[in-house]
Amino acid sequence: MASITFTAAGGVRATSFTASSSREKKKDISKSELDATSLLKNIEVVNFKYKEDSALEPHIGFIAEDTDPLLSTLNRNQMDLGNCIGVLIKAVQELTEKVEGIEKKLEEK
Repeated sequence: MASITFTAAGGVRATSFTASSSREKKKDISKSELDATSLLKNIEVVNFKYKEDSALEPHIGFIAEDTDPLLSTLNRNQMDLGNCIGVLIKAVQELTEKVEGIEKKLEEK
């Protein structure tokens, strides 16, 4: 599979960004047993400005070197946004399950 690397020291705008997610492109697929809420709870979220941004716009995010390796690239210098989104969705599922459990207990009272 050919790959293209695009590097920009600024914003990249498009009407959409997509990533391959087809079953046809994957192997060794298994249900994740990750405790996503615990993983996310331990990530330090920071405010920052990019050194290369002359406008010094404020951002919020993570420091790759300080973040769980599951969420960063192999060199731990960039975030793997696909993995970040997967963990976020898993965390929402876990929290939804907890909320539904609490709601059920309240209805039983």
